[in-house]
Amino acid sequence: MPARFAFQWLGDFWDLQGKLVKLDPWLKAHPKVEVIERYFEEGGYARQLAATDVMVLPYRAAYRLRVSRVVIEAMNLGMPVVATRGTTLWSQLSEFGVGQGCNDGSADSLATAICGVAKEFTRLAAEARGKADQSQEHFSVKYFRETLVS
Repeated sequence: MPARFAFQWLGDFWDLQGKLVKLDPWLKAHPKVEVIERYFEEGGYARQLAATDVMVLPYRAAYRLRVSRVVIEAMNLGMPVVATRGTTLWSQLSEFGVGQGCNDGSADSLATAICGVAKEFTRLAAEARGKADQSQEHFSVKYFRETLVS
């Protein structure tokens, strides 16, 4: 697969079972992986988004009732997304974007979703670009203000 992965890792963390999750040295050294171990500098986030073809957001159960601006930005840019089913990200994607779902906590399901997007990338990217205007309108400041006063 002619893919390259970039992800932000700001530090080790504890998983739901209380186990410390550390960055795998093999992954960090992999030639198709870029690990971003810092906060983005001014303009860095926008540059990273512009260089991204597919957004992979395997957010866990905590996002069942929370939102992430990242999924909105991806949809607004017409980018296919991989998101965890049962989260608000998946609900937003189902209505305003295009992509594949994965199951919470399942590496196999995540890998299947990523491979599915890679296999159907041309079609999914075209569909995502076609829905970008709808996403931009729904998540606009104008729509937010109209919703508040109605």
